Amino acid sequence: MANKELETVIKNPRSRDPSVSVDVDVSIRNAEFISFTAMPTDIAGKGIYKRAIAGEYGAISLIPARDYYWSNSEWTAPTQEELTRIAEGRKATLMQEASVAT
Repeated sequence: MANKELETVIKNPRSRDPSVSVDVDVSIRNAEFISFTAMPTDIAGKGIYKRAIAGEYGAISLIPARDYYWSNSEWTAPTQEELTRIAEGRKATLMQEASVAT
């Protein structure tokens, strides 16, 4: 959707949980698109969030699984290498938290 007044284009609404937030791609004055997280409680993003929920930017694409990420305008499954790295990072975090708790 384009806003002629600010020359703003918003597209690609997506979310892990639309009741919490919706991510969109925003371009202002023909600049490169950047990702923006709109939330219902955020002063700057409240209007964008409401319009995204209403479908003004298209249907909200929901994440198909926990470790998917947004790339090239679509949800992308992580490779086995990325999954291993994620698991190792989570393990290190848990170990660090356990050592702090003792």
